[in-house]
Amino acid sequence: MLLLLAFAISTTRALWQEDCLKASDVTVCLLNGRAGPIGHGVPIPLRDLPDSLIKATIATEDRQFYNHLDIDFPGTVHLLLEAENGSHQHSSTITEQLARTLLLDAEPSIGHKIKQVLLAIWLEWNLTKDEILRLYLNCVDMGADTLGVDGAARFYFNKPARDVTLAEAAMLVGLINAPTRYAPPIDPTTAHARANMVLDNLIEAGFMTEDQAIGARHNAAKVIARRNGTSN
Repeated sequence: MLLLLAFAISTTRALWQEDCLKASDVTVCLLNGRAGPIGHGVPIPLRDLPDSLIKATIATEDRQFYNHLDIDFPGTVHLLLEAENGSHQHSSTITEQLARTLLLDAEPSIGHKIKQVLLAIWLEWNLTKDEILRLYLNCVDMGADTLGVDGAARFYFNKPARDVTLAEAAMLVGLINAPTRYAPPIDPTTAHARANMVLDNLIEAGFMTEDQAIGARHNAAKVIARRNGTSN
């Protein structure tokens, strides 16, 4: 218990000293535990993001996000048991993913996993669901050296996140957790297939009907490929 308390104190104190979780000040503030903050971004309020993007995120990453304490305790215990073996197969909740993003460490040790769990609990106790989701959508790694859905929207579609279409929102959400694998400029076919899966998630979650998704399926997102000067 003393060890867990020490982890909790060190984690939350570092975050508050850098004002990392003050929603009115900073959107992106990643810590590596040694050098302090390594990234910042312009705050994007949740109300400025499209409803389709928010719903696609919840439908794909954590459908019960607003309905429960967003900590998967059985899954977390399994994660801790496998941490020393280097396994990363745990399907995390949005809050747990945010905690993992906020705490960077070159060596994902058992102690580091415990800090992630404690931070996730602290986030649930101290922030509202909207504040957690806002931080998540602004901090998540979207690949191509971009952080947050707004940065990714500007990079891939040359527009702010508030202006993305349903098809573009689906492709952005598809990048979460596997931005390299589903990067549109690298593998357009896989990226579009992943976007269709996100649309399926919206339908399965009851956020959208198949008829509403037809337009997005027939008019797939077109990516601005900055490296080769073409669009996909």
